[in-house]
Order: sequence, then structure tokens, then C-alpha cells
Amino acid sequence: MNVFLGGTCNNSRWREWLMPQLTVDYFNPVVTQWHEDCLARELEAKQAADFWLFVLTPKIEGYYSLAEVVDTSYKHTDRTIFCILDEDEGLRFNKQQLTVLQTIGETIEANGSLWFHSLEQIRDFFNADVSPQLLPFKQDTFDVFISYGRRHSKNFAVQLREALIRKGYSVWLDKENIALAVDFQQQIDEGIRHAANFCFIISPHAVHSEYCRKELNKAKEFNKRIIPIHHVDMGDSFDDIPADIMRLNWLLFDQTELFDPMLNQFVNMLEQDKTLVNPHCQLLFQADQWQNAGKNSELLLYGEEMAAATSWLQNISQRRDVEIVPLAEHTQFINASQYFSVDTQAQVCIVYASNFKQRQQELEYQLICCGFIVCSNVIDTGPNVTLEKQTETMLKKSVNIVLMLPEQTVGNIWQQIQAFIEQQQKRYFTLISTNSNATGNGSDFNTVIKLATNDETSALVDALIEHLTIDHDYLCLRNDLYCRAIQWFEFQTDAALLTLQESGEYSDFLTLSANKGVLGAPAKLTEFISISGEHRQETGNHNNIDIYICFSQEDNNFVRRLSRRLRELNKTSYGYYVATTDSDEVSEAVKNEIANAKFVFFIVPRQACKVVSSWLAAAENLGKHIIPLRLERFSNLNYAAEYQKYHAQTIVVDELLEFSMAEIVNALNTNDEHLESHRYWLQKKQLWQQNNSNSEFLLGSKESLFASKWLETAISHDHEPAPTGTQVEFINASQQYVSATLAKGKRNQQRLKTFSILSSFLCGLSLILLFNLYTQSNRLAQETKIAKHERANALKQEHLAQIERDNAVKQGELAQKERDNAMAQEYIAQKERDNAKQQEKRAIKNKEQADQSALIAKVEQEKAQRLQSIAEAEALVYQAKMHQEPRQQLTMALNAYHVLKQNGGNTNNNILFNLLYQQQKNGLAVLKGHQSSVKYLAFEKNKQQLISIDVNNTLYLWQVSTARNIKPIYQNKLSFVVKQIALNLHDRHNIKLLLLSQSGQLFHWSLEPKSEITQFENLNFKVDRISLLNNDNLWLQGEKHLYQYDVIEQNWQKQAIEVNKSTLVFLNKDANEVVTQHQGIVKLWRRDSLFDPFKSYWSVPQKSLISQVIFVQKHHVIIAGDEQGWFYQYPITAKDENKADIFRAHDHQLVASIFSSQSNSIISASLNGTIKLWQPGKALSKHSPIQFTHSQWIHSLTLAAIGEYTFIFAGTESGDIKLYPGQIDSLIDHGIEFLAANNLKEAL
Repeated sequence: MNVFLGGTCNNSRWREWLMPQLTVDYFNPVVTQWHEDCLARELEAKQAADFWLFVLTPKIEGYYSLAEVVDTSYKHTDRTIFCILDEDEGLRFNKQQLTVLQTIGETIEANGSLWFHSLEQIRDFFNADVSPQLLPFKQDTFDVFISYGRRHSKNFAVQLREALIRKGYSVWLDKENIALAVDFQQQIDEGIRHAANFCFIISPHAVHSEYCRKELNKAKEFNKRIIPIHHVDMGDSFDDIPADIMRLNWLLFDQTELFDPMLNQFVNMLEQDKTLVNPHCQLLFQADQWQNAGKNSELLLYGEEMAAATSWLQNISQRRDVEIVPLAEHTQFINASQYFSVDTQAQVCIVYASNFKQRQQELEYQLICCGFIVCSNVIDTGPNVTLEKQTETMLKKSVNIVLMLPEQTVGNIWQQIQAFIEQQQKRYFTLISTNSNATGNGSDFNTVIKLATNDETSALVDALIEHLTIDHDYLCLRNDLYCRAIQWFEFQTDAALLTLQESGEYSDFLTLSANKGVLGAPAKLTEFISISGEHRQETGNHNNIDIYICFSQEDNNFVRRLSRRLRELNKTSYGYYVATTDSDEVSEAVKNEIANAKFVFFIVPRQACKVVSSWLAAAENLGKHIIPLRLERFSNLNYAAEYQKYHAQTIVVDELLEFSMAEIVNALNTNDEHLESHRYWLQKKQLWQQNNSNSEFLLGSKESLFASKWLETAISHDHEPAPTGTQVEFINASQQYVSATLAKGKRNQQRLKTFSILSSFLCGLSLILLFNLYTQSNRLAQETKIAKHERANALKQEHLAQIERDNAVKQGELAQKERDNAMAQEYIAQKERDNAKQQEKRAIKNKEQADQSALIAKVEQEKAQRLQSIAEAEALVYQAKMHQEPRQQLTMALNAYHVLKQNGGNTNNNILFNLLYQQQKNGLAVLKGHQSSVKYLAFEKNKQQLISIDVNNTLYLWQVSTARNIKPIYQNKLSFVVKQIALNLHDRHNIKLLLLSQSGQLFHWSLEPKSEITQFENLNFKVDRISLLNNDNLWLQGEKHLYQYDVIEQNWQKQAIEVNKSTLVFLNKDANEVVTQHQGIVKLWRRDSLFDPFKSYWSVPQKSLISQVIFVQKHHVIIAGDEQGWFYQYPITAKDENKADIFRAHDHQLVASIFSSQSNSIISASLNGTIKLWQPGKALSKHSPIQFTHSQWIHSLTLAAIGEYTFIFAGTESGDIKLYPGQIDSLIDHGIEFLAANNLKEAL
């Protein structure tokens, strides 16, 4: 912070006392020898200073310091600090001086600057320590940041903050949340950065304050939702409101009584899209913490928090109706969390040259927003650069690779990278600039994308995503297996091979890869899967693992790294995370998996979990060695009661396992032989129990002996874990079974001895019986030989018969083959016939396409001819303008008009209109009779009568026969001063013309020369303005209300729209839409029917007073004009009211603007005599009007439908009433008549 020490010099010593007391930087303008360089340094120091201090003492000379401090408090309110010292080395101010200084201080303080009364206050202010205890509360993020200018909005800002806090919102306000003047800009920037919404209170001070401007720019830089609030009249500062604020919808707190309703609207706006806005703020705060801590992995997102952040990023990236977008800090933080959670296996790896840095950042941002996990690596493009080990590892572990080659490739580093990727059989994309000399390596793995330097990154992302989504899930699965294979080839540990459970998870991979061509399984991966299968067959128990890991979903990423590190140490592991939806009851499958492990790791959860507790109980019942692991980032949390007993054995581990792996390995290497035996006997026991304790599954004699010895040793030496009760029961049961089996064997030996004697006797008897059997068998053999000979002869005969049958079958097959050949020939002939038909159809289709192309070409040719004709006609208009001969000039203009009309060109051509008008203007009537400027004009269509009134209140009634025959039929000197007239569009009730006097009295006249002008008798209020006279209803604006008079019922009715003298009211012809202007706000009121009240439809700020309003229903727009000649075109729809088309229509005061439904045009006139004809549309400013100018000033204007044409009556300053054409058609027809009368029509 820097302070400029201004104020009294003249050897005053206040600076000498203050400067040693300050702990901030300052600039002292007092020098011993002054020269011109001192002035330059002083001005430079003023601009660089954060605060300008002005201390005035009785040694002051002149008035410059007084004027400077007052001027500075107006121009730089936020920087100015003022102080008055009553005494300076014996000198004092007198009473008159103190009164003046007191007034100056009050003015400065009212402007919003600071006013101190002693040097001690100044010292304490600047030296204040920014510490947490100075804040009312310590909070990471806020719902709302309030930006305001102190001069006009300090009290309102405090009131708004207190109201929002009562509603439950946290609010950042500099008056409450920061120690002023202490590193304030950084504190404010952080307040904006860590607030969900930015509220900008509009005031003259705020729009001129450089600090408020900085705050607004910061809000835009941080992509904050900006909510403008209007609460004071802006006066001359309205035009200084920033464009970023003008385009937004404002909350109007400009009326004190409406504070609560508007506060509710504010709250509704805060609640809108809250699920997108608030995470934007919270995640940015967490990202800043992560960045400030050197990207410490312990501050990344994990588990459900990471899943929620990823979902938020995808949702906000897809929403186009929300202005806030993620910052690069958001995407980098969320991507780093995901990248870390998948053990640095990216879905897209971007390798780029340094000159692609900006494009790489844009591409990375877009890919992350699309849901991809991205890593990046910059490559030095020097001539002797080689591929680094770190880059190789990153490429190996990535699913897809994007190469951003430089324009000039130096050395062979990029060839090395491409060769390495090809060797790893990875899919990659090469991005090459169109003016680059680099060429992408053409291969089945590579896709080359050419891009120009001005190409949009979004187009590049779209092209990439189209390729990346192809086989995305398959390639991610392939990459997981490939990374596992790389680990096995690097460490050659059996634990790195696939377990039985993992083989099941990847069982479908080889089937899928067979259909993927070059992106199938690489040779290394196939070899790895094969070796894993062979290993499982060689090992005795496929299900045995070293470690079973139990954890919650939030620790999934940590377990993934832990399993990888354990495989490197040749330790097999199987992890299963516990979901909150899992049952408390442990299944038999899980029990078997736990039984198959030597150790059970469990990651201590942050809070008690019934499922984890059930699993730990199962592991304890199985006698497993349990090793609790606790993540270091949660080491300060207290253990749940269920896990207190594990506190002593818990190993505290870091997230990256860089420092705690040695302690884990030490725990795993403890008493390995005992644990292996413990698992073996436990598995045998499990098998016995699963088979209903069948004795066949008990231990044999040798295994029983070994088990008994192990049991005895484990109990005597207190080995951990101790044998379980079921293990002891199983081993004892096996011993008992072996003992019983040995006793049974001795009894069986005695029985065997007795049996051998008996068997010897039986053997002798058997020999005698065998001899008799032999004799009989010889006789039987002879008989059998004869029978065999006879059977052989029979078989030979059968064989010959079979040969004959086979020959018959072959003959049949030959015949079938010939039939098949005949059918094949028929099929070929049919196929040729089908091909001929296909060729015929194709020929017909080609002919149709050719005909269609010829038709399109014909249409395009006709369009080109039409455009050429239009261009020639427009050129003919300019030629006619330059021509000197009037008749030839008229002929050329008429020809140009007909060509334009025939070809759809714009016939409302200003030059064309004025050419025709100049030819015919002398034939148009000029009405003379008034002796002073004509102030009011009105035309009655049915009677073809014109009413005119001049400033001397003389009324004329004119009868219009044709545009060239108009005569006065009535004249009257009115007895009152006319303020306004209005003509009824219908003939009912003899109320044809209304006249409003300057005194507020209302008169009506039937337009009959013999009838009198009559005053309304039943008015009980003063009329300020006639708003509408239509049919049976009369609309009048009083001093406080808008009144509707029913001519039939003869009664008055107040409308719901309240008005006063400063309110302007304009109604459309159907009286269902009203435009009002009051205190700089234009509102549109609408009602559904004549019996419903008016309701406010939309409102917009409007500084200048409008004098004219036109309702153009056909185009759904309202056109308002002010007296300075500006037009404001508003869409009628509420959602588009802020999309106004604002432009300068006239350079002088606007006299009138009228819409002609007959010619579908808007006619406007200004005081200087300029009349313009506009074609209405969505943007009036984009259409060039027809313009012609009268030599005299115009004071009134009206439209007249004379015959089939529209004309314009203009009342001039001299009293003449001039007639002008209101549409080009009348000029065209009159021109044709003129040529026909002069026998020149054939020239057309």
C-alpha cells in the first residue's frame, strides 16, 4: 500500500511526526530544492498512490489545498482522506476558519471519503493489522458480494446486507468484512472470487468510482453472476452506466415502500440455478487452496465430493442459458482429482510444442468440460532432444494421445514420439498447422487433423470428440489391462499377474478385441493374459491372496495405488469397497475371500459404518491378522467408538505412499510362516464345515501331525493371530479320527489271517473245477470255428450287396449335382436380370437428379437475372437524377420503378421518391388562410374534412375533394386556448372532435358548421391530457388517475394506473395496451379484455422524456420518440423488452410520428421541416427512410386518406398547410397519367 502525504507545507512538521509512525509505504512531496522534475514525480506518485491524505494546519497558505481536497473527494472518493489539525506550533484557526473547514469536512464525508481529526487516528488507520479477529466471523465463501459507492449507497448497502443475513445468506461487505486500508485490494479481490453472486448497487458514485469499476471487472473475470440494483436517481450519470450493467435485468429498489417485495425478488434470483452457482464458488475456493499449497494431493477431491464436482462440471458446460462458465482453475482442479484417482491413467494425453501453449490450454479446458481425464506434456523442440522416461511413462498409461506438432520440426524428437506410440500400439491424433512443414506419420493408429491458426478451438474439439467416442469404453478397458501388463513386464512379480477374480472381470476382453483390428489386444497384453492363466493352473489354490482390503468408496483411489505398490512387492491383494446400501450380514462368499487372505487391511472410515464393523467381526472370527490403515489427511479426526480398539495397531499412511510403505512392508513380513499355516488350516477347516463336517474332509495322519505341532507352537509362543476355536476344534477332530482309524486297522489284521487259511482250501477245490471246464471249452471252440466260417461267407455276400447299393447312391448324387448346377445357372441368370433392373433404376434416379440440378440452376439463373435487373433499375434511378430534361427524367424514374416492383426490389427508394415528387409537387394543394403557425391538424376520413387550429386559436374546417381541390367551409375564433385536439374514428353520438383547453376544460364538436362547440358539463376533475377517443369510450389523463368515459352510460371510471403531472400516458387504438413514463422508467401495461384491470407487463429505464408513441401491432413493436429526435423501438414481448433499437431519427425537435395502416409506413416530422417515411420492421434503424424537406418550419402533421392514396398535411410556421404524398403509388399513377396526356406513354 502507498499513501500520498498532501496538505499543508510551509515548514509544517506534521509529516516529520507521522512518517516514522507508519508501517506502509508513503510519498512525501516536500523537497528542499524544488524544480520541474519534482512536479513530474509528484504527479506520478499521486497516480500510483492507493490513498491521498490531505492534512490542513493553521500554517496553510492560499486556498489551493482546500479546492484540491474537495475536488478529489468528488472525483476519487474512495482514495481521499481528510484531516484538520487545530494547532500547529502555536498557531490556531479562528472561529470563522474553523466553521469553513468544518463545512468542507462535512461535504467530503458526505461524498463518501474519510475524515479524521488527529494524526493518531491516521496512524492507527494505516497500521491496522489484518488478522482474523478483526473480521466478525471467519468464513471461506459467501453467498453475495456487495459492490457500492459510499457517497450515495453506504446506508442502503448496510440495510441490504442485514436483510439478507436475516434471510439466512452470508454477505461480503467491505464495511463489515475487511479492515479498511490494509491490503484492501487483495482482500476485495478474494471476497469477489469466493462469493457466489456479485451485487452491483447502481449510483452516480458507483459508475464513476475506479474501485467499483475494478470490482465489476473482477466479477466478470471470475465469471460471477452479476445482479444490478437500482435505488437512486442517476440524473446526468445515466449514460455513464457500464454496458455490462445496462444489458442486464435490474432490481428496482428505488421506492422505500417496495423494499420487502424487491428483497423477495432478490432472494428468488439467488435461489435460481443455485446448484450451479454455489459450487462454482466453493470449488474455486478449494482449487485456490490446492494451488496455494503447491498442488498438495491431500487437498484434492475424493469419493462422493469428486463425483459431485464432475457432475457439476458436465451440467454447467452443457447449459447455454446460464452466463457463468467454469474457470480454468475449476477444470484443472477437478481434472487433477480425477487423474490422481485413476492412478495417473489419462483418457487423453496432449503432447505439444511450446508455441502451441495457448491452443493446448484451450483444448485441455474444452476436453475436461466434455468429461475427459486429461494430462499434458510440453516437448522441447531443440535439435538434440531425446525422449524422456517420464514422457514414455505418461504415453504408456494414456488411452488416447494428441500430438500438437510445431510449424517447423527440428531434430527427430517428434519422430521418436510417433515411433514409440506406434510401438505401444496406441491410438493417437496429430494436429498440424496448415503452414507447417511437418507431416503426420500415416498409419492405422494415427489420424491427422489440419488446422489453421484462426480455427476455433470448439471446432477442433468437436472433430476430436467424434473420434474419441469411438470404442471409448473398450479402449479404457484395454488401457487398464495394458498398464497392468507393463507393471508385470517391469517387475516380473507373480502378484502383478491377474488373479482369478480379476480374470472374471476381464473375461470378455479377448472376445471384444478380436473384432477391433489394429486396436485389438497388443502382443504384450496377449502374452500377459496367457502367462496369468498358466500361473493360476500351476499354483495349488487359485483363490489364495496375500491381502484382503476393506474400504469405503471415498478411498477407492488410494486403494488403487496401494494395490499397485503391493504388486510391485509381489503381494497379491483384492479390494472391495463397502457401499452404504450393502447389507450388514456378511455373505459366505465374502467370508471365503477373507479366509483366503493372510492379512486383512481396512481403511479406517471417517465415521462409524455398520457394514465395515460386520466385516471386521467376520475377519476376527476367522482369526485374521487385521492391519488398520488411516490416511494422514484425516489423522486429526477422532476415532469412532467401534474402532478405538484398533488405535494402537493403526498405520498412518500418506496419500502417495512415499513415506509409509516401509512400515506397511514391515507389518507384512512379520511371522510369515505362522500366517501361511494359519490360512492353510483355516481353509481346510472351511472346506470341512462347508461339507457338513464330513470325515472325508478331515486331515490325514501326516497333515494331522503337522497341524498338531503348529497348534502347539502357536499356543506356547503366543503367535498372532492366535488359532481360532473352530481351528482348534477341526485339528482335534482330525487327530481323533486318525487315532480311531489306526485301532480299526489292528482288528482288521486278525480277521485277515483267518481268512487266508480258508482261502487256501477254496483254491484247491477251484483247480479241480477248472480242469473240467477246460475239457468242455475245447469242444465248444471247435463248434464255434465252424459257425465263424459260415458267418464269414454270409458277410461276403452282404458286402457285395452293399457295393451295389453304394453305386446306386453315387448315381443319385451325380444326378443331384447336375440338378444343382442347373439351379445355379438359373440363379446367376436371375441375378443378372436383377442387376439390369438396378441399373435401370439408377439411370432413372440419375436423370431425376440431373433434372433437379437443371431446375436449381434455372432458379439461380432467374435469381441472378432478377438481381441484375434490380441493380440496373437502381442505376437507372441515379441516371434519372443526373438527367436535365424533366419528361425524360420522369420516364426513366417510372421505368426504374416498374423494374424494381416486377423483380421484388425496394421501391421505397429515397432518390426515386424525390424525383417523382419534384416533378409533381407544383400540382399539390397549398392551403392558405391562417395568419400564424398551424399548431393542430386532424383529418376526418368519412367526410373528407380537414380541421386546423393555429396558435391564435383560429379554427378552420376544409372540404377535401381531391388532392388538388381543397376549400375552406368554416372558420371560427375560439374563446379558449387549445392545448390538445383528438378526432373520433367513428360517427356515433356526435362526439367527433374533442378539444382540450389550457385550463383543463374539455369541449366537443360534431364538425357540422352550423353546430356549436360544446363543453363537457359532468367533469369533476381537471383534464391534463386526452389519451384516446375511440368509438364509445373516451380516455382522459387527470392529475392523479387515468379515467375512462362511457359515452352511452355517461359515467366515468378510474383505471388501476395511477398517474401524476409528471406521468406521460399513451394508449393504443383498442385501449388494451398502455405505455407510461414516470421518473425515468417506461412501463407497458396490458389487459386481456375491456373488463379486466391493467397489469404491468414490463419496464425499462428511459432517461429522456418521450413525446410520441406508436403501437405497430403487425410487427409486435412499440416505437417511442422524444423531443430531441430519438426513436426507441421496444419489442412488445416481455422477454425481449431490454433489446431496444435506439437511434437518432431527426436532428431537430420531433413534431409528430404517425403510423399509416393503409401504406404500412411510419411518417415522422421534425421542427426544421424534415419529413421521413419509414418501413416498420424488427429493427427500424436498419431501414433507410424516404426523406423530403420543406423550406419552412413544421409545427403539426396529420395523415389523410384521399381516394385510394395516403397524403400528408403539414402545418407550417407561416400558416400555410402543405400537402405531401404519403406513398409512392400516388406519384407513380400521376406520372403515368401525365405521360399519357402528353402522348409519351409508349416510352414506358
